[in-house]
Amino acid sequence: MTDRLFKDLENNNWINALCESTREEVNDSWQAAIDNKRNFEHEIIIIDSKNRAFSAKCHAVRQDDGKYMGKLVNIRQLKDSEKTC
Repeated sequence: MTDRLFKDLENNNWINALCESTREEVNDSWQAAIDNKRNFEHEIIIIDSKNRAFSAKCHAVRQDDGKYMGKLVNIRQLKDSEKTC
């Protein structure tokens, strides 16, 4: 969906695929989830390499080993008039 390779998104580099104006808020929320050892849920806007915006709900569940398993749901492409980036 982002037109990026997995190796470019792994670890915390996925933040770079988000709408620039929301990165700090999402990153702060993500770091709080990690620090507090809790699950993560956030509405995000992903920007692909063609500058298309996609809205999605991000769910990441903390596993017993401390790693997170995540998924995106309710993905939809935003119209230009809906883009806030």
